[in-house]
Amino acid sequence: MEKDFQKYAVSPSGSKLYFDNGPLNSGDIRIDGITNGAKWGGPVGTGAIISYSFPTVKSVWADDYATGFVGKRGDEPNTGFSAFTENEKSMVRDAMDMWEDAGNIIFVEVQETPTEVGIIRFGWTALYTGDPAYSSRPGPWGRNSDVWWHIDGRDHITSNYAGFVGVLTHELGHALGLSHGVDGTTNLPKDLDHQGNTIMSYNQAPHTEIDKTGMSRPKMFDILAITYLYGAKNSTDLFNPS
Repeated sequence: MEKDFQKYAVSPSGSKLYFDNGPLNSGDIRIDGITNGAKWGGPVGTGAIISYSFPTVKSVWADDYATGFVGKRGDEPNTGFSAFTENEKSMVRDAMDMWEDAGNIIFVEVQETPTEVGIIRFGWTALYTGDPAYSSRPGPWGRNSDVWWHIDGRDHITSNYAGFVGVLTHELGHALGLSHGVDGTTNLPKDLDHQGNTIMSYNQAPHTEIDKTGMSRPKMFDILAITYLYGAKNSTDLFNPS
């Protein structure tokens, strides 16, 4: 890991690096149907360097975890927390690679300290929310964009590489600012809201394209939306902005 990457770490209490563009009106339902305006970095169309980290049992967490945040979600770090293994971390990086290929995004790993963490953090929890995994949109709170997995069935889940990375890719979509087809600025029409068009959909498609590993990757709508939010891949030099 390059030491310079640590400068992209943020406080455990949250980050001001998010940008809320408000309801989007790109004029393309394929984009507006799976976005809600929030992203990391600057305004729509600008790229972002997004830090991530892997917490341990000694990590520091934001107060908004203890007070709860949305729905049934609450104090994940203090409810049977477990850290990611090296194998699980490797699968996270594989999922991130697919999003980097889709838009002008660079993920950089940082070390956790009492005062510095990644914008996106990954952990297992015994807190049951009804979802096997979940994340949230970019925002100022410490828990925004963190990715959580419920610990039940961990061995079974992680033994299925394609399934685990596919769900990670979906949750990272939320962490970057993508929504389900029924949660966007304007909902996707039902005939378009399926996994053949977007990995953010819950609805299966008859002929969903998967790669040779059987893994579902970001689809056309996802790439359009990420490109709209962050710009095309390598459209600007994020490490050396002019």
